[in-house]
Amino acid sequence: MKEGDSGLLDVVLDPAFETNHTVFITFNEGTTEQNHLAVFRAKFDGATLSDGKVIFRSSPEKAGPQHSGGRMVFLPDGTFLVTVSDGFTYRDAAQDLDSDLGKVLRLDRDGHVPRDNPFVGKEGARPEIFTYGHRNALGLLVDPRNGDIWLHENGPKGGDEINLLKPGLNYGWPKTTFGVDYSGELVSKLQKAPGITDPVVVWTPSIAPSGFTLYLGKKFPQWTGDFFVGALAEKSIRRVKIRNGNWTEQQILLRELDTRIRDVRTGPDGNIYALTDKDNGQVLRLSPR
Repeated sequence: MKEGDSGLLDVVLDPAFETNHTVFITFNEGTTEQNHLAVFRAKFDGATLSDGKVIFRSSPEKAGPQHSGGRMVFLPDGTFLVTVSDGFTYRDAAQDLDSDLGKVLRLDRDGHVPRDNPFVGKEGARPEIFTYGHRNALGLLVDPRNGDIWLHENGPKGGDEINLLKPGLNYGWPKTTFGVDYSGELVSKLQKAPGITDPVVVWTPSIAPSGFTLYLGKKFPQWTGDFFVGALAEKSIRRVKIRNGNWTEQQILLRELDTRIRDVRTGPDGNIYALTDKDNGQVLRLSPR
């Protein structure tokens, strides 16, 4: 299905790609009336895919093309995380442990559930769940220096967040939020609550974050350890410095281009690359002057 937020969502190389040539792809499988997130694994020889197989499908199915998620990242132990957003009209499911909607899931390379996942063996909970209470997560990465897992997600009208993920924790949506509904009505009266993990960064009004990289290259030594976030609504890249669990500095980049930024990555050459989101989209390269 390719409609609205749906379609091809992410492509990630296996950590051992140089020897096993394996890639993982997330996409929306099904129809507008019945669809789910699928994780597809295949071999890539530089030109074509072969031995392709869907290794995981989220549950339950949902209707509509909105809020699919699908961002992936591998962990140091060889398992991977994948975001499943709340499906937009299914927001209460983000607090339901019997649903994959509004969750981050942890799987192994075959799409199976690792035995040490936080909800394995818990009655009424899906064992693939790693964290829950997420709205629409379009940024996910692991800090290779210490293994910290970072995620950002879109709020409704305000309340975009960056979160530091820990297994089994609840990140609030829609029980707590710093945003309001698009109609202007409250989603929740609560911004904080017992048992809810607070975000590290909140953006109100929304910037609509999409794409996420932690800069550890050598081209911009002054930005080492800073996060870069693509912004669809703000039409920019946000540089965010987080130290000791708190953000200390933010900078808005590329606002003068007046274009939506869909993804941000650090290249192997140490430059920063951004993908614009429009009919004649471009790949931009940020290099030192």
